[in-house]
Order: sequence, then structure tokens, then C-alpha cells
Amino acid sequence: MTPPPMHRAHVMLRVRRQDSPEAMPYFDEFRVTLAPRLTIAEALDGIALHPMTTRGERVTPIAYTWGCAGLGCVSCMLVAARRPVAACETLLEEVVEPGGQLVLEPLGKLGVIRDLLVDSGRLRNERVKLGGFSTPEEPASPLLATDASSLRLSPLGELLSRCTRCGACVEACPETRAEGGFVGAAAFVASQLADARDLESESAAAHVATSLLATARATRRSNRHLALAHAGGIHECGDAQRCLAVCPVHLPLDEVLGRAARDAIAQSFRRR
Repeated sequence: MTPPPMHRAHVMLRVRRQDSPEAMPYFDEFRVTLAPRLTIAEALDGIALHPMTTRGERVTPIAYTWGCAGLGCVSCMLVAARRPVAACETLLEEVVEPGGQLVLEPLGKLGVIRDLLVDSGRLRNERVKLGGFSTPEEPASPLLATDASSLRLSPLGELLSRCTRCGACVEACPETRAEGGFVGAAAFVASQLADARDLESESAAAHVATSLLATARATRRSNRHLALAHAGGIHECGDAQRCLAVCPVHLPLDEVLGRAARDAIAQSFRRR
């Protein structure tokens, strides 16, 4: 006797589309068969092969990106059910809403290029603002250059180096905006990681005159700590801690932000 066909659940993916940075956004809906352990990225791959909406209309494929399938490139970050997630690791069954619907949107605060594809340039700019690394206009001195692979970071430095710069913390924070506002937790992670690397590289460059090296390192750290209180700095953090909830590598961002506040206050007293 032939067994009856198994019922296969479906998910209605409602995807926010945008044809260009200046275009008005709109939504397309796609019906996706819910297979075991199907990720959002795999569902988008399936739609790309047959971009047919629930209205029976064939549309242009959704613009999105992913490649590493394991939080390596973090290019696949998007918003699913109002929460920033990595599409390559997030299962549909974990985020689908009651009624079998799931809304997918881009990280809007980073600037939409097209559909789910965003411009991550903001994250770099915010790191530069807080001294997370040198700008092209102000290159690091060759005197201070050290092969990063040769450094043995402190436990704090090793922890902070796990930051993937995915932008989830910026998207989730109620104090950040598409333009201006609070820079977001990732910039403070980069700033404190630069502090840790400066401290460790002093011993790695022992052949350089100690007093000169120490002065240069201290100046860079001082400038970074001054930047913490500039526009968009730590004083604009509202302590909502939504960044803590969405970080894909579970960094202690509450401690990072608390340390940034202490460093900013301490630096302000030093300049008096």
C-alpha cells in the first residue's frame, strides 16, 4: 500500500526590496518549502533560482550576499523578524513568526545599495573616528609598525579580536541612526583592540628606543580616549544593551562600553 504523501510546511518570506539607494522600498512575497535545518541564506539561494512571487510574477532576483557559511565574512547579516541575524547560520524554523510568515529586511542603518545588500563603509568610518586604525591621511609611523601575527595579545585583546564587524550592534542600537548619532559598540571594540595591540607591540619592538616608543604609543592611546567623548561618542550610549543580545560572537559589549566611559572620564581629568 502506498503511504499518503507527507505534508510539507511552507514559509511565506516577505522580502524588503529596493532597486537603488535612492529608490523607494517595496515588498515582494515568496513561498518557500520549509526543509529541516534550512537556513535563511539557503532559502534565498532557492528563490534566486526561481524568483517567482506568490502573485505568480517573475521578478528580478533578490540582491544579497553570503559566502563563508560560518560567520567568517559576515556579509550575510540582515534583519529577520526585526532582529539582526547572520543568514548563513540562522535556521528558518528558529525565526519564522506565527502564521508561517517571516519578514526579511536589510541593515538599514548601514545604507542600502540594493535589496538586502548594504554598504559596510559606515563601520570602517566609525572605527577611524575612534582611532580603531589609522586613516590614509594619517598613516601609522613605520617606527610603530609591528607584524600583527607576531603579537601575543592579552586575554582581553584575544576576546575583542573575535569581533566580526558585522554591524548587528549598530542596527539593533536605538541610539544609532542611518546618518550621524551614536557610533555603535563595534567602534569601541576596535578602539580597545587597538589599545591592546599597542601595549603588546611595545615588547615586540624592543629594539626601538624605549622612551620614544612609549611616548608615541601613549600619544595614540590618549588621542583614542579623547575621541571617545566626541560627537557620537560614549556619552550618547543609552545603555539599552540591545547590542549585547544580538552579537553573533557573544562579546561582552556591556563591559566594552563601560570601559569606554571610564577611559573617557579619566582622559578628561588628565587634560585639566
